[in-house]
Amino acid sequence: MSALRRSCAHGPRRTFSLSLPLVALFGLLLASPALAQEPPTIINVGRSSDDMIRVDGHRAAFVTYESQEATDFNSDGDTGDRVVQLYDLDTGTITNTGLAQAFVMSAADLHLRGDVLAFLVYEPAERRDLNGAGGVSELTFVPHVRDLATGETANLGLEGRFPALGEGILAFLVRESLQLSDLNGDGDQVDSVAHVYDLATKTIRNLELPATSFAVGSSMAVFLVRESPGHDLNGDGDVLDTVAHTYDATTGLIRNHGLAVTAALIAGRFVGLVVDEAAQGEDLNGDGDKLDRALHLYDGDTGAMVNTGLWVESLVMTERLAAFTVVEFFHGADLNGDGDLSDRVLHIFNRATGTTANLGLDPTFSIAAAGPLVAFRANESANGDTDFNGDGDAGDFVLHLHDVASGTTSNLRFAIASPLDMDERRIVAQVSEAQQGNADLNGDGDASDQILHVFDTADGSAVNLGYTPYGQSRVVNGRVAFSAREGDAGRDLNGDGDMADVVVHLYDGVRGELHNLGLAVPQFWALALGKELLAFPVLEQNQGATDLNGDGDFGDLVLHVVRLSEPTPEPTPGERLQDLIDMVIGLDLHHGIENALKVKLEAALAALAAGDIPGAASALGAFVNQVQAQAGKKISEEDAAALVAGAQEILAILAAAAA
Repeated sequence: MSALRRSCAHGPRRTFSLSLPLVALFGLLLASPALAQEPPTIINVGRSSDDMIRVDGHRAAFVTYESQEATDFNSDGDTGDRVVQLYDLDTGTITNTGLAQAFVMSAADLHLRGDVLAFLVYEPAERRDLNGAGGVSELTFVPHVRDLATGETANLGLEGRFPALGEGILAFLVRESLQLSDLNGDGDQVDSVAHVYDLATKTIRNLELPATSFAVGSSMAVFLVRESPGHDLNGDGDVLDTVAHTYDATTGLIRNHGLAVTAALIAGRFVGLVVDEAAQGEDLNGDGDKLDRALHLYDGDTGAMVNTGLWVESLVMTERLAAFTVVEFFHGADLNGDGDLSDRVLHIFNRATGTTANLGLDPTFSIAAAGPLVAFRANESANGDTDFNGDGDAGDFVLHLHDVASGTTSNLRFAIASPLDMDERRIVAQVSEAQQGNADLNGDGDASDQILHVFDTADGSAVNLGYTPYGQSRVVNGRVAFSAREGDAGRDLNGDGDMADVVVHLYDGVRGELHNLGLAVPQFWALALGKELLAFPVLEQNQGATDLNGDGDFGDLVLHVVRLSEPTPEPTPGERLQDLIDMVIGLDLHHGIENALKVKLEAALAALAAGDIPGAASALGAFVNQVQAQAGKKISEEDAAALVAGAQEILAILAAAAA
């Protein structure tokens, strides 16, 4: 593996602000740029990858094209497959699963969470029957789960669609027609039946629910179940509906909520259901008709279901809230007080209090949420022609932030373009120069750009990164990853002598540093950003025609990762000895016993400092002997076991060092 280091020559521009009570208005005071300090470490993994990359912790899962490596990774006798791989940042190793996916796969077919890697394997790519249906089908995809702690991979043995990984479970739908089996006992083989795989017991449960779609949270899943002859699931007298069911992995219970839904969303164990009045046969919002879609919210912890009575259009959820827009026309009321019924007005449901707040603002479809926070852009013209950013007109879309904990909404006074992304520490959005009072925010002499800014959710301060991002910008744990097009920046960002590339950048919001990573990526491809690493494929032909995987050509996409946090170093034997001394002192032993044990440990520490490993081991051995002799007497059995275990850990390290 090779390591590269690059950083930008200029830093971000930072603006600060002050807040006022209730609806805070944030100012635009400029400060000196923060200069980039020590650049992050970039690692060339040296293996090809497409854009299906998943990161979690210190690992990155990706898919390699055999043709780009001239290697048969799944041992099927050809080099025409896409094979799932795993890179471990801490060990620097690549694990080849030896299992292939199809060339046309959805983003939902590769999942990484903790010590679990879940993915679909394509039968024709493996040239073998993976689900026991006999033969190899061009339509069969089979879920596999790899336990990263043990290295074992389980073939779930069922044709599966759209696997989704939650806390403790993997949920998926099995098509009866491809499994050649009636899985829900209705006498046919035309359904897609819900199944869950328990990651702890490594067992599969057939829920026997014919589902059209589903979503998975932490230890709960919600399924949209299709009615069938003889199975009126919501009691409205017909079998034409799709009815919400939840599966609770903590209890194993399936609950039919008896509601006909058009969509469902889940965050943790908090479920949002869009209920269709016509299909339900009820007026759920009290407006006298049955033509609406009423938002219902189910709390999996308490079992409470709340009908908000509000006509929902768009919905965003976290474990603490549900943010949604209500269409005034269908609701039959002016919800933002501007005298018309033409707006979509943002409402926030607070899960802790069970209350809904009408923010009285039209967010124009752009909503993001994290924890207790909701970010959105308010449409000036749809909110009573209000000039939210103080530029003298009412034609802008201005960033606002709502906190359900305090109940306050803050106007950040920046006109932004969609889309938004956020975590609990930062919001990332493009500020429109034209809408921000025709301000030149990147110093290129015009006011026609959309410049990436990062906003601090605690105080509303903003950092102008000075770039127009190309594609989706991501923010995780206060860090922002984005790509910039050289043509927009007006300079060569990766040092290859042209201005035709799209180059990755990283902003560290914790340190206030902006880094140009100097690596070219495909246009519009997503960057995989986690708390510990950033991963992306580098385009060899756009990186100065550089062979990054050593195969002798320049036509590949090669995986690179950036370490975002240094691993915690293991304590040295000396540090472990000092911890053991502190443990002895903290046990409040008889003075003579304590002193005798300390003398032995201090002798070991002195021998170690002198480079005398055998002497240190001998002193530790004497310490162990004395502790064991006093166990259950002057030293409790529990304390003695802890002391011996600590000493034996050090002895093992010393033995390995002496070998």
